Amino acid sequence: MPNEKAFAKLDDDVRTRLARAMYELGDGDFDSEAELRMVIAGKAADAGLPKLSAPVLKALVARCLVRNPEAPPMTDVKGNAIADPDRRDTENVPLDEDVDAYLDREVRPHVPGAWCPDHTGKIGYEVPFTRLFYTYVPPRPSAEIKAELKALEGEIHRLLLEVVA
Repeated sequence: MPNEKAFAKLDDDVRTRLARAMYELGDGDFDSEAELRMVIAGKAADAGLPKLSAPVLKALVARCLVRNPEAPPMTDVKGNAIADPDRRDTENVPLDEDVDAYLDREVRPHVPGAWCPDHTGKIGYEVPFTRLFYTYVPPRPSAEIKAELKALEGEIHRLLLEVVA
């Protein structure tokens, strides 16, 4: 059984029975995460377990779910596409550029199914301080550093002699 906070409150007997119920799930194909959630809850009920709490059910779904990248996109009840959280990514689109044009040019050649759920997005501006203001200072030569360390070592040795004497 996964070692997660959601399972910490369950006693050993419940964990064992839950693990057996999940083992019986096998290698099923489910059309949606909601369907998997219902099957898991049903298997737990069949095993005589009390109703699973939301965190336990969520953790079980996360452990059991293997997403198929070849599957068609999942949709909600209104038919809107649901983003796969494992494949979600962000892009910094320049303010003066159309989002779809940017996606067509920069993203979709590499990720054909990419889409933007919110074309308005968050508007902001990035100021890359390091790139704009950083000036490279080459490190000192190792011979110079070695000489400085030798001098400091001599100074430490002289101070120790003063303390001991």
